[in-house]
Amino acid sequence: MDDLIEKTQIPTRRVLSALTMMELEGYVEQGSGKHFSFDRHTTGGITFMAKKHLVIVESPAKAKTIGKYLGREYEVKASMGHLRDLPKSKLGVDIEHDFEPVYQPIRGKEELISELKKAAKSSDTVYLATDPDREGEAISWHLKALLNLDDEKAKRVTFNEITKKVVSESIKEPRAIDQDLVDAQQARRVLDRIVGYQLSPLLWKKVRRGLSAGRVQSVAVRMVDDREKGNSGLRGAGILDT
Repeated sequence: MDDLIEKTQIPTRRVLSALTMMELEGYVEQGSGKHFSFDRHTTGGITFMAKKHLVIVESPAKAKTIGKYLGREYEVKASMGHLRDLPKSKLGVDIEHDFEPVYQPIRGKEELISELKKAAKSSDTVYLATDPDREGEAISWHLKALLNLDDEKAKRVTFNEITKKVVSESIKEPRAIDQDLVDAQQARRVLDRIVGYQLSPLLWKKVRRGLSAGRVQSVAVRMVDDREKGNSGLRGAGILDT
């Protein structure tokens, strides 16, 4: 603050008065000593840069409502679902190397990705507030990678209901991304791709073009469960020498 007064030659009383007004309005947050964080706002003829947080949800409708609840220091944007996925033109799974998925930005969403990158770069904290399920967890994980966010800047939050009380409380209790949920979503996606990508052309040829053999997780789990039940029914037998 002393540097601001010295460089601008604005009277100290005027600066303090403007800061007090902005703090009351939620535009400025006072830290230790004489340190302040600002959003861009003009008060008392003085323009300040204030602290801003970015919140990313999936739905534009949610973004509008949540933005009203959180206030002016938060910018809320929507990802419109996934922004990164397996490619459509090839398998996108490296079967020879531990089934490693190869992701790429979804075509047609380049402008939205660029917009989110710009907003994230100018924000102190990015709250990844996608849906509270494994798909939402994966979207947050992809967003963190796409926006080049480190662990300190990226915070995961979930809203079990969109009310002012829940939103206000949840934003105060961020957590890390749940990698177990992300891995569960990736396992389903990779399994669907490996089976569906190679089997779908056969369906087009034998049944009808346009059919998809994806979404095979339930069938695969049933097969594993049946095999496990079969194994548990086996009885051990000794080996006899003749």
